[in-house]
Amino acid sequence: MDNKTERIFSVSLISYNQPDYWREAVSSVLAQDYPAIDLVFSDDGSPGFSKSEVEEFIESSRGKNLVSYTVIEHEENIGTMKNLNDADAACTGYYVTHLEGDDAFATNHVLSDYAKAIESAPKSALGVFGKRIACDEKLRILPDTSNYVQNYFSIDEMVEMDSMTPRNLYRY
Repeated sequence: MDNKTERIFSVSLISYNQPDYWREAVSSVLAQDYPAIDLVFSDDGSPGFSKSEVEEFIESSRGKNLVSYTVIEHEENIGTMKNLNDADAACTGYYVTHLEGDDAFATNHVLSDYAKAIESAPKSALGVFGKRIACDEKLRILPDTSNYVQNYFSIDEMVEMDSMTPRNLYRY
C-alpha cells in the first residue's frame, strides 16, 4: 500500500485461561482508531475455551477498520513462546504489536501513536515503543505505581541505543 496510514497493523493477542479478561483485551483492540487492523487471537489450550464465542464477540463488536481476524485454538497447552510464535506467524500486517489476554490498550489511539513513532524514527533506528501503567483487573491505576509511566524513547535515545553492546542495551 502506498499510503502509510493504510498499512495494516496486526495485533498478536495471546491468551491462556483468562475467561474473565479476554473480552476487554479484544475490545481495546477493536476500539483503536487506526484505519486498518488485523487481529490474531491465539488461545493456548485453555480449559473450556470456545473459539466460536471469541469469533462471535469479534463479529458483533468489529468496526470498519478491522480488515481481518484469525482465532487460533490449541487443543493443549503448548507454552507461551510457541503460542506467541503461532500468533505472529498468522499476522498479515506491515506493523505488529503484542497484547496478552489479561491486558488492554489504555487509549483508542495506541496503534496510531505506535505507527507515527515508527514512521518518524530514522531508518537505522532500533526501537521498542510502549507505555506501561500498572493497573488492577478493572484497569484502575494502582496507587503505589500511579507515578510510573514509561514513555517512548526519543530519537536521540534510539540512536544512542543503536551503538550499544547487547549487555549495555539490556542494562539501559
